[in-house]
Amino acid sequence: MPDRYHVVAVAHYAPYRHPLHAPILSRALGPSTRFGVGVDVGCGTGRSTVALAAHCERTIGVDPSESMLRKAEPHENVSYLLGSGDSIPVPDGT
Repeated sequence: MPDRYHVVAVAHYAPYRHPLHAPILSRALGPSTRFGVGVDVGCGTGRSTVALAAHCERTIGVDPSESMLRKAEPHENVSYLLGSGDSIPVPDGT
């Protein structure tokens, strides 16, 4: 799939996204909810992926845009993969 996001658009994407991801997940899941693996499909620059990592042993962000993934937030328990909802690059059962 060709990268649909222009480099300029990607540069403005993350800085202008409101950081509500962590409080929303904490409220929805509770502070003690833990998962082995979390997968964020359509992760963009990883804001929700990093927030999800607080509730998972390992978290995978998947996005079809290489530009978005290049700007994704690094985190010790997060890996980012190129893919889409139609073709999630993780083993079955994950």
